[in-house]
Amino acid sequence: MRAITLIFLLFVFDAVACTCIGNETLDEALNSTDIVFKGVVKEIEVRDNFNKEEYELYKKYLLEIDSSKNIDSSQFITKELYYQIEVEKTYKGRTKNMIVTIQSGIVGADDCKYRFEIGKTYFVFAEYERTGRKFFRRKNIETDACQKNQLYTLKKEKELLKIID
Repeated sequence: MRAITLIFLLFVFDAVACTCIGNETLDEALNSTDIVFKGVVKEIEVRDNFNKEEYELYKKYLLEIDSSKNIDSSQFITKELYYQIEVEKTYKGRTKNMIVTIQSGIVGADDCKYRFEIGKTYFVFAEYERTGRKFFRRKNIETDACQKNQLYTLKKEKELLKIID
């Protein structure tokens, strides 16, 4: 019974549907995010990501119950979506390169991540990853469906510039 409870707790977040709290205005979105830019999606890459923390917790718990258990770590590998986006203009924050990589989504998951399409131009509202030591390096950039990401239009750009100026 304890094992079933732990498994449920480890994976419950994958089963929760995406719900965004409130509906931010463009002004609020600008103030609540780290980076805002216009860019063209050049490539979508799928990368394996091993969740070591979940694996270690699960392994420790199962070994307490039965030390003869053989634990398959492959179930803790997710396939994450990374988008290569060529930055055309930055409205807020800094981008080191003209092409940035943004993590947004897990293959096959009904998560809260934003799905970009290759060849299309977007306004991207993104944040630095805020976990562990990476938070201090401000290296990884991520976004989700609750941000104001949207296809580029001249009308939206004028709205954005009006708020910034």
